[in-house]
Order: sequence, then C-alpha cells, then structure tokens
Amino acid sequence: WDSSAESLTITGTDGQTALAVADGNVTITDKLTVSGGLEAPLGVENKTGNYTMVLADAGKCITMNSGSNYTLTIPANSSVAYPVGTTLTFIRLGSGTLTIAINSDTLSSKDGNKKIAGQYGSATAIKTASTTWVLIGSLEA
Repeated sequence: WDSSAESLTITGTDGQTALAVADGNVTITDKLTVSGGLEAPLGVENKTGNYTMVLADAGKCITMNSGSNYTLTIPANSSVAYPVGTTLTFIRLGSGTLTIAINSDTLSSKDGNKKIAGQYGSATAIKTASTTWVLIGSLEA
C-alpha cells in the first residue's frame, strides 16, 4: 500500500467493503480483531478560566486550573452536535471552584450537583440523548 495515496479500500470475500481509509478517516464495516493489544491514549487539554467546550474536545480529558471560581460550559446541541455516547472528562487542578454548566440542553447529576468537589476532583459528562447529558464523578453542591 502506498501511504501517500488518498484512499484505500479493502474488500471482503463477500465482495463488500470491509475497510476504507479516506481523508484520514478509517471505516470498518465488519468485525475487527486486534492481536497484540490496542492503544488509544486519552488526549489531555489544559485550560484556565472560563471555557466553553468545542467538538474537538470530545473524548478528551480537560484539565482546568484556576485560583478563582470558574465555569466550564457544554454548548447546546444546536450549536455543537456531539454524537450520543460522547464523553467529556474534567479534572479540577486549581483551588478555584469549577462549575459545569450547559446551554439550554439538560445536564443531570446525582442530587443536582454540578461543581467538581475539591482540587484534583474529576467528573465525566456522558451524552445519553441528543439534548441530554449525565454528569458523574466527584461532585458537590
């Protein structure tokens, strides 16, 4: 295979496309078996102060570091359409209180808590429907 080629298609024995590579995306339409292990490191993005999530943050760990109180906002589905099943993970590194907010969609959590509890606490937001997220982790009122 010429790695400088723009695309690659592998056809299964049934004549159907089993794997396609195009524009940097890999699509597998059949069972995938991995021998020797699979490595998918978690991307980490460091932010300070108030921050609104973007589509590129999906599946990453966002570390937040501030000595002041600050807010991390998940945008409404109408602005940023994360796929259902997306996870957003947050770690509070600083001493300032970190509040997780959402624009117009629903963000549910145990007891309605939306602040990460203490320095080095963490939480994950999971998108469970088109406009619904569930926040789990180390949370406080």
